[in-house]
Amino acid sequence: MLIDAFNKLNIASVILLILFGIACVVQLIFAFFELEKYRRIEKPLLLALLTAFAAVTLPDHPFIYAATFVAMLGDIFVILPNKKFFYLGAFCFFMGFLFYALEALVKYMGGNTPIYMFIVIFGTYIVMVITLGFFIGPKIAENQGEAIGIGLYLAPLITLIPIMTHVTVKGGYFMFLSLIGVCFFLFSDSLITYTKFVKKFKRYDFFVMGTYLIAEFLIVMGFTLSYLAR
Repeated sequence: MLIDAFNKLNIASVILLILFGIACVVQLIFAFFELEKYRRIEKPLLLALLTAFAAVTLPDHPFIYAATFVAMLGDIFVILPNKKFFYLGAFCFFMGFLFYALEALVKYMGGNTPIYMFIVIFGTYIVMVITLGFFIGPKIAENQGEAIGIGLYLAPLITLIPIMTHVTVKGGYFMFLSLIGVCFFLFSDSLITYTKFVKKFKRYDFFVMGTYLIAEFLIVMGFTLSYLAR
């Protein structure tokens, strides 16, 4: 079934996937050797290629490539020096997680999503924003706005775990890739939170970017293989 799914990829999809892989290797080399200037310049290209791949491969599923596109915008905003852009970046990542959730619940499940899943989404989001933004945030950061910004995209990210678990159980084992990707996302963003508010360590960008790229790739491929295998 896996081979059959990959055989359905068109030439453009294969080329874009190869280019994405090459760009990822280049980005990780820059991060490992702490070539920050070049890493920042090349970073937006990664999600641009993944967006193009998703759009060419699954044109009828705009939530997926909308998610990677806003993630690309988020990457651009967070590397800009003005802190005001950080909040725009956090909002973009929030929208990306929301688009992934909508794809999973609306498109993939075909309207068969039980109401309790929506309760889990909104309930978890409210609890996480209140906890991270108003209780934990002021204690770990002088700039409470950055703590609230991180809480803005960590909350929906955490809600993706039960969502992807539900879709994997109901929809098929390829979606397990997306579930693993969400877990990598959570690990990556936890590293960002730690290095931003607690302590930076050597080559931390290498580990942040590595887990982030694995996360985006696995989430997109989980959806892609699931749809192509149908």
